Amino acid sequence: MEYIDAQIAQPMRLADIAAAAGVSVRALQNSFKRELGTTPLSFIVERRLQRVHGDLQSQDSMDLSIAEVARRWGFVHVSDFTQRYRKRFNRTPSETRRQCV
Repeated sequence: MEYIDAQIAQPMRLADIAAAAGVSVRALQNSFKRELGTTPLSFIVERRLQRVHGDLQSQDSMDLSIAEVARRWGFVHVSDFTQRYRKRFNRTPSETRRQCV
């Protein structure tokens, strides 16, 4: 998890995460499922969504577009990001930003 948090804005492959943890990809997936009840990919997406959510609520990021904030945290496709964000926070990224203005 430390490796993931340190690389959260960068593209990551399961093989790289597993190598950093010193386990196989299968062992990594099994460990995440057993310990956290989720997959490594879902864990990464959740961490990224949390970072975007925090930035959208921060005055420090108001000069950046929502797409720029999403890209900062590793989301490449804005439409996919928006759907994931809405599902996770029950509001759109722009609604979150408007609440903070």
